[in-house]
Amino acid sequence: MDYGYMSQKLGAARSCLRLLHPRENEQSVTTAMLECMIALDGINDERPDGLEPHLSRLVDLLDTSELSDPSCIGLHTVKARMYTDDQLRQFSCTVDELATLCASRR
Repeated sequence: MDYGYMSQKLGAARSCLRLLHPRENEQSVTTAMLECMIALDGINDERPDGLEPHLSRLVDLLDTSELSDPSCIGLHTVKARMYTDDQLRQFSCTVDELATLCASRR
């Protein structure tokens, strides 16, 4: 597992989320989600124990399997629009925690 790459992608996601004002910037949330998806790509078979609770929470927060996109705006944008303030806080905190953990392991 390349912790440096994960740290870089999660750091980019964290930066997107820092600029947010509550409920105002779905594009930043969508971009953060896509950065997280890139960071998570390829680690499904290799989940270190210390990261597992955070990774599972992030995967759950990114899950779009039950969504539809009739307007063709992208499932992550649909998901970003649906986030409650609490889910947005959870997403932001999870990204921050994972970025910090990955940075400390590289």
